[in-house]
Amino acid sequence: QYLKAIPNISIQHCKCHDEKDRVLLKQKIAQYYVSEDAFENFAKGTAVAMMAVTVAQISGASEFLFETEFVPWIKLAFDIGQTDLANALLHADPVAWRKSAGLELMVLGSGAGAGRVKFHDQLNEWFDRYMQPVLTSLKLRSVKPEALQVLGRIRSQVGTKMSPQMWDGLVREL
Repeated sequence: QYLKAIPNISIQHCKCHDEKDRVLLKQKIAQYYVSEDAFENFAKGTAVAMMAVTVAQISGASEFLFETEFVPWIKLAFDIGQTDLANALLHADPVAWRKSAGLELMVLGSGAGAGRVKFHDQLNEWFDRYMQPVLTSLKLRSVKPEALQVLGRIRSQVGTKMSPQMWDGLVREL
């Protein structure tokens, strides 16, 4: 169902309870994104990326699951014009990661935890090496620089205790 929904992400065709909501949505997109097309492209690309990462975790159990559950996300990335994302997804090999982690069989007991950690380490390494640069590039092409600056300031404040006044100030900047 997600595979069919993601290509249809559209501001023009989104369902709004009240047509005023569409007006507000368009205002916010104009405020934060380069264009409506950029927003839609960003939404589609990040949705495919996050779903594919989630599916990679289960599709490593067998070649069959990889072909039926993960490969369609690669095809979708190509279909929606996200070639860089599709190429990053092509670098995923959860079946091999699972085998190298000693999880080719359903492992029960104390060894399972270490194998899962190794599997997730490999998944995270793939994400950091291939997916993160693509997502960062997509964000930089889609989000207005001034919105990125405010988000950067918010990110730098995370981890520090912020007063309601500090949050209000940051929100007003957005």
